[in-house]
Amino acid sequence: MPGPAATIGSMHVCPMVNPGTPPPPHVGGPISGPGVPTVLIGNKPAAVMGDMCICAGPPDTIAQGEATVLIGGKPAATVGSMTAHGGSITVGEPTVLIGTGPAAPTAVMPLQEIPFPKISPMLKVLASVSGRSLKEAQANQEELKKKSEEQNGYLSEFNVSF
Repeated sequence: MPGPAATIGSMHVCPMVNPGTPPPPHVGGPISGPGVPTVLIGNKPAAVMGDMCICAGPPDTIAQGEATVLIGGKPAATVGSMTAHGGSITVGEPTVLIGTGPAAPTAVMPLQEIPFPKISPMLKVLASVSGRSLKEAQANQEELKKKSEEQNGYLSEFNVSF
């Protein structure tokens, strides 16, 4: 997603919920890094694909970046870059725009490297009973999986023994 560059401390949102009654929402939080400390944007390290985000649940991971801008050898994260929990980065540095040219491609982590959270049937039931929904998280995760398969190919799980 082209737009303002994300840095350590930029915020993200997360549509996931934790198990519990009622299930507490993750809500999101700041990007925690590690980032690229040798590239400062607004005096903060640049955020890249693969960086961690603080979440009320387990840590989230930035799973998308701008393929045309590599920082520290990894695609740069921008506002709108998706995370493994199905959320996205919402705040960046408005003075640095990345990928705003025509048809800027987006990079996606390989499917096997994205730490998707487990969504159990019980969690779905608890979320719906409490008036929350995991539909947004699931839809975003499916979109991320599809983009990853298109970009990186699909390697199904299999066992080989001799």
